[in-house]
Amino acid sequence: GDDLVTNVQVREPTKAEALIKLTSYRHKTTINPVEKNLPANPGKENFAGNSQFYWILIQKASGADVDPHLVEAIVWQESNFKPKTCSGKKACGLMQLIPSTAQSLGVTDRKDPEQSIDGGTRYFVEQLNTFGDVKVALAAYNAGPAAVIAYRDGIRIWNRSRGKWINPNKIKTPLGIPPYSETRNYVKNICTRCNCCESSVS
Repeated sequence: GDDLVTNVQVREPTKAEALIKLTSYRHKTTINPVEKNLPANPGKENFAGNSQFYWILIQKASGADVDPHLVEAIVWQESNFKPKTCSGKKACGLMQLIPSTAQSLGVTDRKDPEQSIDGGTRYFVEQLNTFGDVKVALAAYNAGPAAVIAYRDGIRIWNRSRGKWINPNKIKTPLGIPPYSETRNYVKNICTRCNCCESSVS
């Protein structure tokens, strides 16, 4: 996202507290066990491909009261667990933070796994608090909250960093999810992987 960022303060739980909270998600979500042929139980085996980031994911997500499987799926979609990867849009790290967002979150090293997961999780929580829906929050994380507001309200918003209007034709889309194929696929891929958008408005 490019704008509308505020800080979300969280208390990082102990490992024991994090595991208790992770177990509380057990009945409603896991990384898709059919797709990944994984047991539907919380544990390292559910975090395919990123065991080295296991405790960071669990503690940062649990501290923000977000399903760790959802945060894992965001990391998977954003960077495929490669902490030093950067995109052409100047986003870097596990959760692909752009410089302005990282600065607003107090992230000084976007390629540091702990800082990236901490900052990215807090940024996602901000979107969730703002829009109240997992799918819409994911769309805001990908396209920016201004894009969601523009398409939700059917208005155009000037994007200063890119020098162009968002939603110049003032159209409305369901829930405000922008009609960008990248964003639609982003939301779909994450929700399919974590199987944790059931409570979200469809």
